[in-house]
Amino acid sequence: MIAIQWMRDRRSVLAGDVKVGDRVQYQGISKWTVREITDCGDCKSLQQDGSWKIYKTITLNGKEMGLTCSPDHKLERWPTNAEKNAQIIAALDYQDNLTKAGTVRKRKVETAV
Repeated sequence: MIAIQWMRDRRSVLAGDVKVGDRVQYQGISKWTVREITDCGDCKSLQQDGSWKIYKTITLNGKEMGLTCSPDHKLERWPTNAEKNAQIIAALDYQDNLTKAGTVRKRKVETAV
C-alpha cells in the first residue's frame, strides 16, 4: 500500500500543467485523454463570511468527458506503458527501503580504512 500511495503522489499534477494528449483522472472518475484546453476566465464563489472569492478556471475537454476547474487543482496524469513500468520499479525499490513501521530504513555508511 505504501508503494501505491508513493506512486500516486508522483503522478499528481496541477491542472494548469496538463498538456493536450495527456491522459488524466480526477478523484476516481474514469480516465480521459485531453484533446483541448480552454481558458474560461474568472469565476467567483460566495465564501462563508459573505465575501466573494474570484479564481481562474480552465476546461480540460476530451472526446466523451471534460472537467472545469482551477489551474491549481490536482489531477492524476496517467503515464505511458514505458513510464508506468519505470514508476512501478521505482515504487517497489522505495518500498524495499522501508521498515515494517513504514519509515525509511537507515543505511550503514562504510568508512574508508
